Amino acid sequence: MMNCLRFMESSRTRNSILDWLLAATLAVAVISGLAGIDFEIGSVAFRSHSAWRVLVLSAILVAIRRWMGIDSWPRWLTRVALLAAISGSAVTWLRFLLTTIGGADSYGYVSASELLARGLLVAGAPVADWLSAVNRLAIASPLGWTPAADGTGIAPLYPLGVPALTEDEINALIAFMEALTDEAVLYRKAPFDHPQLFVPNGHPGDQSSVEDDGRGLATDILVEIPEVGANGGPPLPGFLDEGPFGSN
Repeated sequence: MMNCLRFMESSRTRNSILDWLLAATLAVAVISGLAGIDFEIGSVAFRSHSAWRVLVLSAILVAIRRWMGIDSWPRWLTRVALLAAISGSAVTWLRFLLTTIGGADSYGYVSASELLARGLLVAGAPVADWLSAVNRLAIASPLGWTPAADGTGIAPLYPLGVPALTEDEINALIAFMEALTDEAVLYRKAPFDHPQLFVPNGHPGDQSSVEDDGRGLATDILVEIPEVGANGGPPLPGFLDEGPFGSN
């Protein structure tokens, strides 16, 4: 009895493996016939631009599967069709996404750049017109895109890499960020007061060589930041301002 159960279990496993292999070959055959497949693993290159050679392998697998026994042809064909759809999704991902411009992430930047090059920030989403859901734009938005605020299409979700702001908008943004500065931090009032500090600020020398401190290390230029009490003191200059840390 146990031997019979083991045989049945091993037969199911073999049949399942064969069904998956058959489904995978069918998916590869479709992609090969439509777009071709080219990829390399190490020094081994795989190339297929014809569905017929792959279909020959599929026919061999069908013959083996039939020889091993098929209880119900309609049920088996439905199973193979579903497995082929799953395999086709995986093969499509490998063929069209992972090998195209670095994958889906990179394509988000490329498609956004193409949109900006045409002077646009919103792209149409014709697929959304076929849908009746309230969030149809969200459903129709591919990876790297989001529904536009005005509901007229979809907009890039990836950082654009360049400021899409006018000069007045940039100035307004700077003013807004400066308004967020804590006065206690700006004037170094308690609890941001501090004792006298000496901060390294570069090394004496030029781009060719710097001064040795005698230990094989570069000598530090120390900038003094005077102490301030709880009432604070004058604000330190910014990075681009005249001062110990700014441009001189």
